[in-house]
Amino acid sequence: GDLYVAVKELFPVRLTATGSIDQTLVDLNIQDFYFDPVFINYFMPTDPYKEKRHVVFKSGNITGDIRIDGKISDPDFHGVLNVNDIAVESPYIAEIPQPASTKAYLDGHSMILDPLVIQLKNGSITVDSAFEFDGGLPTIFDVNIDISGGTGVRVAYEIPSFSWDGHFTGTTQIKGSKEGGFLRGDLICNDLVSSMESSADQSTVKIVQRSPSVEGFLVDLTIQTGRDVNFYFPNQQVPIIQATADNGDTMNITYDSRSDVLALVGKLAIRTGEINYFNKAFFLKEGFIDFNESQVKFNPWLNVRADVVTKDDLGKDVTISLLFDDYLFNEFNPEFLSFPRKSENEILALLGQSFIPSNDPEQVSVASMLVATGGMIGKNTIIQPLEDAIKSSFNLDFVSFNTDIIENAILDRFQDQEFYSRNNQGMNFAKYLENTSLFVGEYLGDYLFLEGSLVVDYDEANSVSSPWGGLDLNVNLNLQFITPFVLIDWTYDPKNNPGSDYFFPQNTISFTWQYSY
Repeated sequence: GDLYVAVKELFPVRLTATGSIDQTLVDLNIQDFYFDPVFINYFMPTDPYKEKRHVVFKSGNITGDIRIDGKISDPDFHGVLNVNDIAVESPYIAEIPQPASTKAYLDGHSMILDPLVIQLKNGSITVDSAFEFDGGLPTIFDVNIDISGGTGVRVAYEIPSFSWDGHFTGTTQIKGSKEGGFLRGDLICNDLVSSMESSADQSTVKIVQRSPSVEGFLVDLTIQTGRDVNFYFPNQQVPIIQATADNGDTMNITYDSRSDVLALVGKLAIRTGEINYFNKAFFLKEGFIDFNESQVKFNPWLNVRADVVTKDDLGKDVTISLLFDDYLFNEFNPEFLSFPRKSENEILALLGQSFIPSNDPEQVSVASMLVATGGMIGKNTIIQPLEDAIKSSFNLDFVSFNTDIIENAILDRFQDQEFYSRNNQGMNFAKYLENTSLFVGEYLGDYLFLEGSLVVDYDEANSVSSPWGGLDLNVNLNLQFITPFVLIDWTYDPKNNPGSDYFFPQNTISFTWQYSY
């Protein structure tokens, strides 16, 4: 029979429908159609870890005119819908996208949308989507997402023991039907800060119970490391380990709802970074992080070698290498080697010199505590913000600034060292700059990495005659060229040939390659 329906204000759906409906056929003209997508929020599922809705519609509307005709069990749709200023937020996106608009065209059993362009702070998301109707419902879908421009979309997320905050570009596709579907894509990650922290209290770990699904949904994402991808252990605020991944390595994230199996697999080479151990900054020279994780186990394998240069009792340089090859969340118990070669006890004595500043047993514990806490406070409250400022101002990939000014001042006080220069009766602050170092790194394209360091030493014997108050500035430059076959490494270091006044003898070139068997 004939039908007239008018749905007015106070409802999320408003329309005027005229036409006819019988037991088998339908013929309706819907005019002044209006839908408020905020209504979808009531049915939106929530993320199990964040306990927030996957997508939250904040504003916008959908308007247009639609004609519905054909079999009542499987009708055809015709018309144009206007998607107006849709604004959404998501717990995964660490920024608020700009509202976006598009049009949807209904023709028979299909609905095709014009590209929906969502503007971000430093990029955009373009969504191409198409749907097929079955039984009057859009049960078949094909959504293609392209993230491009600038740094892309900023994504932040956290699961037990692992969190990340970075920018992603690339393409993804979501395709499926009521029987199942898949999400697959290839993404490039830049400017990432990731923390890996062991959960000491397992009772606080949130266990998400899921039931395997007959209608399977598969996830297959490949993430390639780009510029400035950093991993911190345990976190960025108090980092014991900070590692910057090499360009071009990949990680794969897969999930199968039929078996409820999540996997994170990938081996990332370490380009640079540092390990803070024994109150010293060991600079990472080589290594990798090997992920083979699941939703019930997260403990990546870490293989690293990191070096620090210190001085022995004779004032000669000693390079100490820290070696670690074990699961990250196991007890951090590294091995040490040195050049020139020294025994383990001698190495530990060199590393622990700053913890024994006085021969007075009553002062040792107090001084040790002040030295340790002074270095930690200085690193976290002063040095780290300075590093971030230098890194952002000069657009560098890696910056590490270390100084023992606070520790040296404490040691000077407890050792009752002469506070004034004997000749000019003025304060000599130069000695407090000993062991101050600045290390920077920058990618020059995809295959060149330039790094340099400036290390400050103090020579008390030359503190009077030297115009720098006894300071000795050591500069080191290193350029790495990645080729398909070998790694070419050029280094300029005046210590290579200290007696030479010429430039070339102080340079070295090395070739490195590896193979698996």
